[in-house]
Amino acid sequence: MPSFFSERTAEYSLVPAVLRALVKEFPSVAPIYFWRTREGNSVSQALNLHKRVRIMAMFARRPKIGKLENFVSGKINESVLNYAKHAREYGIATIGGFIAIDSFLDINNENRYIWFNLCNISESIYDYEFLCKINPCEIITEEDNFRKIKAINIEALIPIVNKYCKPLEWHHGMEIVYKLNQLTSPGSHGFFGRLWGGGYKPVLFLIFD
Repeated sequence: MPSFFSERTAEYSLVPAVLRALVKEFPSVAPIYFWRTREGNSVSQALNLHKRVRIMAMFARRPKIGKLENFVSGKINESVLNYAKHAREYGIATIGGFIAIDSFLDINNENRYIWFNLCNISESIYDYEFLCKINPCEIITEEDNFRKIKAINIEALIPIVNKYCKPLEWHHGMEIVYKLNQLTSPGSHGFFGRLWGGGYKPVLFLIFD
């Protein structure tokens, strides 16, 4: 099915919504797009040497347009689910954000945002595909074997951070992020990695103690 915008475009709207939710409980939150030669380099390490952070990863998902009016479909790729599985083992939470729209006019309408808790993935699974009604915004169909992927309200992000995100020393946290990014890099998942030129990396929310 065709799409009319990319995951990066979705991030521009989803990131501010996540920030507004998190700062209600955590005053110091920084969204970053990790590069080992920038956020993970020696300068960043020196500046943040004694800082401890909790990390939440967000993968934006784009809507796909089909033949049904007032419906769009979405997918959470196998590599994203694999990332979430391993991230939890390291004390990093993973969520998905989906914008259920068929027009750019509604891209900032937070009533059209659907959030997924991806922290309960405990085994390797394939792509998760779903059908979503646009107005009112709700998931209509989902696959039976994906009951561990839960759509949540944005208010659930704070409990997710408190439950799954472990305080990490800066250097240790950046090393974990680097390792996790290899799960969506070229060679690990074929076309998915090659398409994004180095792998599709999540937006990371660094929550400072």
